[in-house]
Amino acid sequence: MKRILFTMMMCLTIAGISTSCSGRNAVAKTDSELRSLVRDFNRKDGFNVVYVNGLLTAIARSAAGVAMFSEDMDPEARTALKACRDVKGLIVVDYEEASSADASAFREGLNRFLKPEQLLLECMDEEDNVKIWASGISDKGVVNGIVIDVDGEALIYVKGSVDVNELSSLMAD
Repeated sequence: MKRILFTMMMCLTIAGISTSCSGRNAVAKTDSELRSLVRDFNRKDGFNVVYVNGLLTAIARSAAGVAMFSEDMDPEARTALKACRDVKGLIVVDYEEASSADASAFREGLNRFLKPEQLLLECMDEEDNVKIWASGISDKGVVNGIVIDVDGEALIYVKGSVDVNELSSLMAD
């Protein structure tokens, strides 16, 4: 798992350096299409959806902000928290137990709006296949939304800004 996270941070860094901003409209479109897709499948058997809304993320950011002043906090954890301080929401969809027809329809829905040029990383090992897309990357290295698909069985959507430059500083140490 550490290898996958390290590879993800490396690819986000490369993408932040080499890709220009795709604009707020692309981020808003990805957000609304993803939310619509999740709503369509939320009530189907085998789909479990967890929404972490703005209030909960604000509380988590506040708690993380307080924790950052702790002398006991690991410097790498402090940097990671700082890089993710503008995350505004999270959606987790577990569809491992969904019927193959419903899971396939869900993945087809994802493929309609997640473009190949948005794919930042695809990691495969003996156990897992993880794909990570970015819905917008600025010239300053800020990713505006991240979609993570794990083995075609779970989806994680992180809405908000993640500073790739700060994450890349973790790898430099």
